[in-house]
Amino acid sequence: MAKLYHLNCPNCGGLIASKGERVIECKYCHSRSLVLIPDWTPRYYIKPELDFAKARREMVSLFKREDVESGLLQNARFESADLFFVPFYLFRGRRIGVFTSFGKPYTTTGMILEGYRNSELTYRQLVDKQRSQEQSKTDSRVIFSDIERSFPAVKLEDWGLEEFEPDKVIVAEGLELNQYRKEELDRLGVVLEPRINATEWVSQIFKTPELAYAQDQTQIVEQRTALVYYPVWRIRWRYQGRAYQTTLEAVRGKILFTRAPAKERARVAWLLAVSGAVGLSLGKLLKIPMLILATGFLSIWLILLFSVVLLFFVAFGWNMFRYSSEIVISGEHTDMEFIGRPPETVFDKMAMKLSGVLEQAMREARRRQEEWR
Repeated sequence: MAKLYHLNCPNCGGLIASKGERVIECKYCHSRSLVLIPDWTPRYYIKPELDFAKARREMVSLFKREDVESGLLQNARFESADLFFVPFYLFRGRRIGVFTSFGKPYTTTGMILEGYRNSELTYRQLVDKQRSQEQSKTDSRVIFSDIERSFPAVKLEDWGLEEFEPDKVIVAEGLELNQYRKEELDRLGVVLEPRINATEWVSQIFKTPELAYAQDQTQIVEQRTALVYYPVWRIRWRYQGRAYQTTLEAVRGKILFTRAPAKERARVAWLLAVSGAVGLSLGKLLKIPMLILATGFLSIWLILLFSVVLLFFVAFGWNMFRYSSEIVISGEHTDMEFIGRPPETVFDKMAMKLSGVLEQAMREARRRQEEWR
């Protein structure tokens, strides 16, 4: 509304003073009017439900997880916590039209064999003939449904905003959308301004993928886009000299994104178990030198092959143990990452070559089996 200088009442023509409200009342005839502004996006915000003390208690649930380092609960140290109001675009519309799907044509083997018995054509000629006569089943449906999408208006790495859907939280929790007031939000926390144009993202909704057996003839009408500032806690903590940051939404206390040191005990146990098994196996082989002398050259090759397999397992255990690991929680997904690990280690290259040799051998065996049929 930067270029708006004055408003006139559509009923009496009197001058109306406006302070940014969408519904204004004429002081002369007392009629109310709705101000419509092209390309104007209404702004709202959601009040945070969690203060710093409650957010810190929610972090304790992270430290109690079974897949994180057991010393987090006693030795992790909180450093700071900041409340951010992250802007999200909330798009609402209504999809109407016709969606047509074409069933994929198919012919069962029984149908082909039945026709083969009563026909003078060869099997291949009969298959080609039936495929040319196939007709797909058409199913048309009238679509009339509401659409609601949300997406972040800023790009922030390692915040977990891409997988967060505030529109579902607003409906599930019955949250109230408050009129945006920058002064009030500045007193509560840090307000992030949008950096992404809503028009570019909304245009992606209209782009339907090309489907091989479907035709989309729908369109979205009654489009409405709003900007909602959602409260998010950004908590910084430290463990064994390493800094971590956790993104925690300030309404339900759910973790949006975090990294935490993974438990090392399982990897150490794996390395010890594999190393012990390899040492025991090699020791048993060294105790039977007469077997080597009795069987000769063939036994030496078998022992070498067995030793290579054992060393392969040792390399796998060392490859798992040598790099420190972290768990990465992003929304509902939990992954594990190794710190400082290159994209492909020597063991990974060996494993890829071995799998390639085995796959090639299996393909050769299947090819020979088909030739014998």
